[in-house]
Amino acid sequence: MEFADICPVSDKAAYHEEVLLESFAVSIQNYYDKKVVPVLKSSNGAIKHSQFIFLVIMPDHSNHQDFYSFIKNKINCDSPVISQFVANRTIAKDNDRIFLNIIRQMNAKFGGDLWRM
Repeated sequence: MEFADICPVSDKAAYHEEVLLESFAVSIQNYYDKKVVPVLKSSNGAIKHSQFIFLVIMPDHSNHQDFYSFIKNKINCDSPVISQFVANRTIAKDNDRIFLNIIRQMNAKFGGDLWRM
């Protein structure tokens, strides 16, 4: 991976589930429109959507199934890019084995072998 960006989500989103979901969706769509689409257009099709990935860290206070379903649908329909979802509480464990498993899952989504990296 050449680089990674952070898509900030509005601070106001922390108070209401609906606002949180919409804030995530808007952040992802804005990033896609401003960063991914220009690269795709400038490459004349040489770069594919599959060369991008959204790593979405789900907030602890969200209903994870509803959050996942809503955001995954937005990514698949509105900004077709590979995505990997991880709960914030999982990241907070700060465990190398967990991080390796996340990387393996992302690698597999790019067509790599899940267990041989």
